Formats: sequence, structure tokens, C-alpha cells
Amino acid sequence: LARLNEYVKNNEAELKKVEKISITGSADTKTGSIEFNKKIAANRVEYVKNLLVKKYGFSADKIAVRSSLVDSTNPALDRAVVISF
Repeated sequence: LARLNEYVKNNEAELKKVEKISITGSADTKTGSIEFNKKIAANRVEYVKNLLVKKYGFSADKIAVRSSLVDSTNPALDRAVVISF
């Protein structure tokens, strides 16, 4: 979230022109149940969406969210949120 904060501050003028924001949240399938991990991924994505709306003033209508379960060789990627402006 620190990188997001820095990015938004440094690119505020350009980001106001953005028409769509895509947020993808993920969780792994190696730990916990599938249903539990689906909830975790969905919660991650909703947290970031709410942050963009409430803290940075983005319109919720411009934000598309998606969550997924992944198994990569990098555990950090299994528990990530990716934002595309």
C-alpha cells in the first residue's frame, strides 16, 4: 500500500484522466480451503477498491474488480493485488 500511496501522489493529474481501473486480487490454493481462499482474494480486492474510492477519491463506477486463486512459484504473487490504471 505504500507503493500505491506514492504512485497516486506522484501521478495525481494523470490518474484523474483514467477512465477504467482494473483490480485483481489473488490467494493461493496450497493453504486453507478453496472457499476460504476465495473469500480472502475477494476481501483483498474490495479493501483496495474501498481505499481508492474513500482515500483517493476515485469513482467506484470506474473500478472493475476480479479475484482469483493461483499457484505460482512465488508465494508473494499468490497473495497479491494488481492494479491496472
